[in-house]
Formats: sequence, C-alpha cells, structure tokens
Amino acid sequence: MKSLWAKTLILLDRYSILVAAFVIYSYFLLTSINLMEHAKTKRTFIDFVLQFDSLILLWIIAFVVVQLQKYRKLMSEQEVQSKQMQRELEGQRSKLRLLDEVTILFQQSLDKPLAVVTTTTQNLRKKFSQDPETRSWVDHIDFAMARVTATVSDIKAYETQKIVGESPVANPTGPLQG
Repeated sequence: MKSLWAKTLILLDRYSILVAAFVIYSYFLLTSINLMEHAKTKRTFIDFVLQFDSLILLWIIAFVVVQLQKYRKLMSEQEVQSKQMQRELEGQRSKLRLLDEVTILFQQSLDKPLAVVTTTTQNLRKKFSQDPETRSWVDHIDFAMARVTATVSDIKAYETQKIVGESPVANPTGPLQG
C-alpha cells in the first residue's frame, strides 16, 4: 500500500500540470452537463459567471500548486548543493589541518639543527674573529640559516592564515579552491 501511495505521489509530483488540467476540465465537463440539463431555464450573464466561477478558482489553485512545487524542488536542490559544499569545505579543512601539522613537524625538526648551527657559527665567529675568510664563511652560513628560518616561518604563517581565513564567516563564498 505504501509503495502504491509513493508511486502516486511521484506521479502527481512529476505530472502535476496534467493532473490539474484533468481535474479542471473534468469539473468543466460536469458543470457543462449540468448547464445542458437545465437548458430550458433562461439564464443571464451573471448566472453563467456564477456557474463557471469555480473554474477560475481551480486555475488559480493549480497555478499556486505548481509554483509551490517549483519552489520546493528548488529548495531541495539548494539543500543538496549546500550539503555538498559543506562536505567539500570539511575536506578542505582536514587537508589544511594536516598540512599545518606537517608544517609544524617540519619546523620543529629544523629548529634544533638550526639552533646547533647558530651556536656553532657564533662560537666560530668568536674563535676566528681575526680571520676574514672564516668570517666570510660564517656570514654565508648565518645568511643561509636566516633564509631557511624565514622560509619555514613564512610557510607556517601562510598555513595558519589559510586555516583562519577558511572559516565560513571569513569566506562566505564557499570552500577554498586548490
């Protein structure tokens, strides 16, 4: 019984305009038959209007029902799109969190060796402060370390900015791309 009811609802939903037209024209046929049965009775224009005024109401109701169905379908499509966008957004968030964790691990694994190199270059600078060639090499090492430290810090700042900037309030246009 439920299957038959579900199929009937699908039929009504899919062919609502045809069903409405069938009901309206059936009513028109019955009203016309009623009019023909009483054909001997003299009628005025108002009598005809009153005889068929329900048809106008039925057409208005049919129009409203069709518009409501269109609206309901549109809302269900938008709900599906919204759920899909939420899934995509959550996937992007997960990817960004994972990337942030990898960046943190990368930064932590570089911090200790960089600290050792920094300490060693400071000791070398103190020990060989008179030797210009050694100072030049130590300066190159310091410059390269500063670049590595800055690059790791930039990566960390960029990833944190992406995670903060990807919230629905900060980005109302939808999920991040890329």
